Amino acid sequence: MKAKHKAVTRDMTHKVSRAVVDFAVECKAEIIGIGDVRDIADSIKKQKQLNRKTRQKVSQWSHGKVRGYIEYKAEAEGIATALQDEHYTSQTCPNCGARHKPRGRVYRCPSCRFQALRDVVGQVTILSAHKHGEPGKISAPATVKYRIPHNMRVMRRRSDMGQTQHVCL
Repeated sequence: MKAKHKAVTRDMTHKVSRAVVDFAVECKAEIIGIGDVRDIADSIKKQKQLNRKTRQKVSQWSHGKVRGYIEYKAEAEGIATALQDEHYTSQTCPNCGARHKPRGRVYRCPSCRFQALRDVVGQVTILSAHKHGEPGKISAPATVKYRIPHNMRVMRRRSDMGQTQHVCL
């Protein structure tokens, strides 16, 4: 059972990384910005705000697998990759640059009333920091596409994940 789970996880990681690189090729991207999470497990024991179960999950997370797969697949397509610091990216508003710790999955800025999924806020903030050196220079896309493999949809017992068309930035 453990070997099967490992094989499924590896397959899913490869499919996700292939989808990222294919999307970059489709958008004619020259570079793929990746959030730098290499140091996330270094200070796990110091992070008292996380409970024991969460600290264990983070410490068992394969930090560099997806990044490594994306890097070698992007290199084969002639696309460069760059690491970008992730600190406070899902807490920083992409419109006004104000920092606010969100509750739940949706980010709502108290300053400018901007609202989006927290993952989208983090992605746009990382992209803006990479391209312009600061958040707030790139607005969030109107539509978002989550790439969830079919077998994950079945496992979650949902027939429709609400996927919409994706946007090249």
